[in-house]
Amino acid sequence: MATITRTAKKEVIGFKDVSFKYPSADTNTLTNITFTIYEGESIAIIGPNGGGKTTCLLLLIGHLKCPNGSIKIYNNTSFQTQFLINGVFQKSTFEHPTFPIVVKDFIALGGVELSRKTRNKRTLEALAAVKLETFQNHSISSLSAGQRQRMLIARALVNDPPILLFDEPTANLDEQSESLFYDILKNLRTQKKTIVFISHDISVAPQFSDRIFCCNHTIHEVAPHNLNDQTLKYLYNPELRPLNHSHYKPNK
Repeated sequence: MATITRTAKKEVIGFKDVSFKYPSADTNTLTNITFTIYEGESIAIIGPNGGGKTTCLLLLIGHLKCPNGSIKIYNNTSFQTQFLINGVFQKSTFEHPTFPIVVKDFIALGGVELSRKTRNKRTLEALAAVKLETFQNHSISSLSAGQRQRMLIARALVNDPPILLFDEPTANLDEQSESLFYDILKNLRTQKKTIVFISHDISVAPQFSDRIFCCNHTIHEVAPHNLNDQTLKYLYNPELRPLNHSHYKPNK
């Protein structure tokens, strides 16, 4: 596979020889993972279920301990740098949508360490970024699944983290909500955020990524324009089936 060239950039995330096995598993979920992500890049992680995609992100944010190898954030192995990262995970879906809180107050929880003035300002900016301004005073129980997902994204934006992680952010969303998410992602890329997102949608992921990491217990890097059925068959065997989400259209 051809080497992908790039200009010199600041290293933001680095995995070196990382392996991980869950206590109940017989084999490693990840084996000798090594990669570097640079400032301002958008990285899509694709791969079959059980291949270790979410495990990579959980190791990155420190929810799982790295027993082998090293993980660095801005060249620092200390997870005191965790305030630099925020995002939305599959299990971030709000489990208690009937909790008595309005949308803007829930989003403001993402900036509890900020001054009230800054937090209020950024909450309004986050609401606008995800197009929920008209719902700011609505109870969260009144939101649809897609609106709740955008609310969670807004909460992740309030403290203005340089690194954003999204774990299958369009799972279980309708077409309109999915298109809205990709418009949000497109806008975040213009802000030079470093973005890592997991997706099963291999027809759309290349449109929003600078590089693609194919994860099936190991990592193989593929340029977006080289992602095709032949590459997938070589990397994964026929278990990974392409999803055709050709309905994506930018929202006006």
